[in-house]
Amino acid sequence: MKAIIYNQEQLEVAIQDLRNSFEKDKRINLSYEKASKEKTNKQIGFLFAALINGITDYLQECGFNVDAEDVRYKLYSDVAEILPEMVIDKQIFGGKPRIKHLGDMDRELMSKFIDTIFYLLDINPLYAGIQLHPSVFYNYLWHLDPEEIKIAQTTNLPERDEDYLEHVHNSPCIVCGLQHRSHAHHTKIPKYVSNSKKTPDWTAIPLCQQHHLQGAHLLGSKWLEEKLKWLPYDLETVCRISYLRWKFKNGII
Repeated sequence: MKAIIYNQEQLEVAIQDLRNSFEKDKRINLSYEKASKEKTNKQIGFLFAALINGITDYLQECGFNVDAEDVRYKLYSDVAEILPEMVIDKQIFGGKPRIKHLGDMDRELMSKFIDTIFYLLDINPLYAGIQLHPSVFYNYLWHLDPEEIKIAQTTNLPERDEDYLEHVHNSPCIVCGLQHRSHAHHTKIPKYVSNSKKTPDWTAIPLCQQHHLQGAHLLGSKWLEEKLKWLPYDLETVCRISYLRWKFKNGII
């Protein structure tokens, strides 16, 4: 048996399965490991690479003669000016400080590093017109274990969650990547549609005002499906994964 456990209920089910196996065979081989830090680090690495590619493409479209290495160096340097814990030596040969790269960082510093990049994108006039493709923010979907997907598809989720809707409001538009305040659009997943109430809050996705009102509401579900063809899974699975990932990240489960 292989299981990825996110909450107490799933832990109790796993323990019961182990107990049943032991009572039947009078012997079991058991191994377990803590949640994988390595995998999280890999996902952050994928996100950083996606950010570099998106920023490089944007600057090149604006006429700047830069490549991915130029952008990578600038991001490390700019973030190091804000996060002093990134600096290994304040000054080395040539007068430039030696700074930590992703491989030198622990998980906490990695998260701060990525958050600071997004902060710089928000405040630096150089990036005023940048819109990263939404796949940058959902890159983790391409790096999930089959067991994680199975758990997301079978876990019972609450119908209402105001805190999650607030998170959706503060997420970039899933259609265009616009990073201003989004609307929380309750998707019309057929099995959850009711004439008397909205679909569950976990089905909500972030849409900018234009794509919410002039897109999803005006043109309907078929339009939205077309715009979200880049997603690697069906919309229900993506919504479920996004909701559980948010809860896990915030220590709610």
